[in-house]
Amino acid sequence: MKKKGLLLKIIIICSIVYIAFFDKASFVQVFKSKMRYKKLKNESERIARENENLRNKNEKLKNDPFEWERIAREKLGMQKEGENVYRFYNDKDEKK
Repeated sequence: MKKKGLLLKIIIICSIVYIAFFDKASFVQVFKSKMRYKKLKNESERIARENENLRNKNEKLKNDPFEWERIAREKLGMQKEGENVYRFYNDKDEKK
């Protein structure tokens, strides 16, 4: 009789340990899922902010001809006809 009680206690303890640590709904898995959820939520918010910034830049480019000119001058090095452009370089720029 004592062996049956001891065996039952061992089975119950093993079942609890299995459920707590190794099952799909274990504490460890729930913790990992929560951490992954937080990471994905932060990344999603960052991407949403970046998307909004890009949307605003796109609207500005569609509607503002001065923005076109600024980008053409800064990024593409373009200039108006008859205009002289002077570029200044640092020592760091010359090494590249």
